[in-house]
Amino acid sequence: MLITQISVQVESDFENVMNESDSSLKEFTQSVEKTYSSVTLTEAKSLLVSEKKGTFEVIRYMAKSYLNTLFDNRKQKIFEYVKSGIIAENGLRIGDALKNYYWALGLLRSHKDNDILDYEFPDQGKRLLVTALPDRINALFSALCITIKEIGDNPAEHYKSIGLNLAYRGQPVENLDYVYWTGRNYSNPVTCRSGIGLVELMGETEHSLMEIKLRFEYAYQCKTGMDLEVRSVFDHVLLSWFDRAEFILKLPVQDLPKPVQQVETLSEIDFEKLNKVEQTQKIGKDLQQIITTIQKKNYSQLEDLFSPEGWIVFN
Repeated sequence: MLITQISVQVESDFENVMNESDSSLKEFTQSVEKTYSSVTLTEAKSLLVSEKKGTFEVIRYMAKSYLNTLFDNRKQKIFEYVKSGIIAENGLRIGDALKNYYWALGLLRSHKDNDILDYEFPDQGKRLLVTALPDRINALFSALCITIKEIGDNPAEHYKSIGLNLAYRGQPVENLDYVYWTGRNYSNPVTCRSGIGLVELMGETEHSLMEIKLRFEYAYQCKTGMDLEVRSVFDHVLLSWFDRAEFILKLPVQDLPKPVQQVETLSEIDFEKLNKVEQTQKIGKDLQQIITTIQKKNYSQLEDLFSPEGWIVFN
């Protein structure tokens, strides 16, 4: 098979590489070599060896010197993606920067010199890409600031909309894709534009969530159709996972309506007790007046306080 010509060189160059998947060197090499198959077939030439009863024997071949050209071309593509990532990062196109850095990292893992390729970064100088690219990706996530701008709540319809502000180093993010946990599954992808994002929660379960779990896109596998080499890498090479792509936002606890203090209605008032209180207060007042009048010997003023029978007895 033509592609096995690459395997000989690739395997020898990967024999000191630590494989994260714990699979054998042969399996790892086979995965890497498959990422070159679509490229090599376009450069291979054909030679008809024999024809027998409608059966054709064909040899596909190419110059051995072209193997180095394959690796050089891939190295150049890696550098181009890194350069594009830097430009996108400076333009606050964080989604594009993540994609370019991640695709460069995937192509790097399929290159025979993946552990020695370096790049001159404008802000960091020369660095090995095998360590610099994961650092750049993690740094992008670390510099993101996500805050809640506003909350629209409709409890009757079990609907809640949460407006988000997304900033990178204090500046609004120009583009970035994410999904969010709805309480049952992840949402469809949402694109942040000009620093504005949106989360919509619909249904009783979603409406009752006390936090938002965001997962930002960085692989953009759905866009690999624009580069078949990158697609081959996604199909055949185990790529890295970045847990910093997940963010959790606590939703503010909204004030609950205060319970209305119960007021007694007229039907609940004990009129009998009320009358007894009023009578007691009146009797006490009359007794005080009687005492004061007797002390002043103004007996004529007491007649109104007695019943006719009681006034006769008093005199």
